[in-house]
Amino acid sequence: MSRKERNKRGGALGHLILLLMFGLLLPAAGVAAAPLDWRPPAVSPQNHPLWGVGYGGGQFVAVGAQGTILTSRDGETWSIVRSGTPYWLSAVAYGEGRFVVVGEQGAILTSEDGVRWTARKSGTTSWLKGVTYGGGRFVAVGRQGAILTSEDGLNWTARDSGTANWLKGVVYGAVYGGGRYAVVGEDGEILTSTDAVNWTARVSGTSDWLPAVAYANGLFVAVGERGAILTSADGLTWTALPAGTGGFLSGIAYGEGRFVVVGEHGQVLTSPDGLAWTAQISGTADWLRGVTFGAGRFVAVGERGAIVTSGRAPSGSARLSVVPLSGEEVGRLLATAKPPGGFRAVGRGFEYRVEESGAGSEPSRSVTIAVGLEEDDLAGGVNPSRVGVFRVEVDGRLTFLNGKWSNNRGGRTLRAGGNECLVP
Repeated sequence: MSRKERNKRGGALGHLILLLMFGLLLPAAGVAAAPLDWRPPAVSPQNHPLWGVGYGGGQFVAVGAQGTILTSRDGETWSIVRSGTPYWLSAVAYGEGRFVVVGEQGAILTSEDGVRWTARKSGTTSWLKGVTYGGGRFVAVGRQGAILTSEDGLNWTARDSGTANWLKGVVYGAVYGGGRYAVVGEDGEILTSTDAVNWTARVSGTSDWLPAVAYANGLFVAVGERGAILTSADGLTWTALPAGTGGFLSGIAYGEGRFVVVGEHGQVLTSPDGLAWTAQISGTADWLRGVTFGAGRFVAVGERGAIVTSGRAPSGSARLSVVPLSGEEVGRLLATAKPPGGFRAVGRGFEYRVEESGAGSEPSRSVTIAVGLEEDDLAGGVNPSRVGVFRVEVDGRLTFLNGKWSNNRGGRTLRAGGNECLVP
């Protein structure tokens, strides 16, 4: 962590209260995109700081302190996997069918499935802070101007950056970005290259640290210290936007027609064009270090293991669609995945989906839960309040969750995996 980042931790609660009271709107021209629905923070299975998150191959991968790696299919339910390293891990990229994670002491790890990780030789002990995939290669950047490239993520070559500054963020701008890589870092450092071998320094017009950069819709956007936001159409000439916030901005991603920026005090800013920015409530005061887009949602991670997810705010009313399962369907489900010890099958089940109703509305989220198990109590009977739940993932994989029934007027509510459903 840099000295400047450490000095900016104070005042988190006060800043969050201000956002709640005033719904801060950044001064800029343009039309704001429809607001995102930032959900309550997901339950993290650990509390180490998380510094980076990426998406690929149908899953999210988050990384952080002491070799922490978490994986998730939906951004809400997370599992810890063994990284095999004690070093801090900073960033994640996906390409060529594999994840690449970089971090402290030149650490580089790769995985095809997000579960089994292999350490690779980087040839450097510099802390690597950023990594991207684009233009047929991976590019990693870090301390003392370190830049490494690899076509497969397995074998790496050091490149001369021409600077000794920390380099913290990297992105590839295809087509309208001129097929150009952009790297950002310490004291407003910006470097560009079309081949990832020969690098040229550009004038940023700022001495603020820039830890993150993204490219989408023909625009590079870099963010950083003191609310710095810089934009460029070609990566060569950069323009600073009115900050509108003094907070340290740490991460940026693009998806569903908008940029999303995250930072200290749980700050979240969104923009449809990189020019007009609106602050939103993330639901946390923890410093959010990184953000990515995948599976139709943004996922941001940060201090104390913070994880927040988003979806489009409902334009209609939410409704639950409940579909009973036949005994045959329940049997098929249980044949596919063995229930863990302590649960036994019962001859019923159902699935439900959380959808959005209303004219012209898009689905806010769709979660399918199939139920066919109840928990045995110690006397050998059935505990009527506990239930075993299999969530059916988009790829057909089944995830087991512990659920709970509660009685309500007109029916019962099932709660499992952060979702709930009223069953008549």
